[in-house]
Amino acid sequence: MKLLGSFFNISEILTSERSVKYEISLNPKHLIYQAHFPDNPITPGVCMIQMSGELLSDFVGKELFLHGIHNIKFMKVLSPLETDSVDVELSKIVIEEKQCKANVIFANQDNVYAKMSLIFGYERM
Repeated sequence: MKLLGSFFNISEILTSERSVKYEISLNPKHLIYQAHFPDNPITPGVCMIQMSGELLSDFVGKELFLHGIHNIKFMKVLSPLETDSVDVELSKIVIEEKQCKANVIFANQDNVYAKMSLIFGYERM
């Protein structure tokens, strides 16, 4: 399920040679937040992984599928009621013939919410 356009939207994109930073806004009224959790919405970790893949896919211009996770740390709860926007920085991007790798950080000026090292492929596993 694609999340871009319903669960989150891109507000701004800043690119450099080997990294890209997306400022995104979360939709607190999305159905996912109604289930996770009513009256206290928390962004599920799996949604943060999916958003990372969709943003990396936007950057490389190809559809990507999660193939592996090297490392992942959820450091602080990301609530759309407390944080109206968050930066998602994709760095150390390596684009290869069969896969694409990136380090991802969800953060804003005050907090780091998650750090991950992800591997995506161009085909489903």
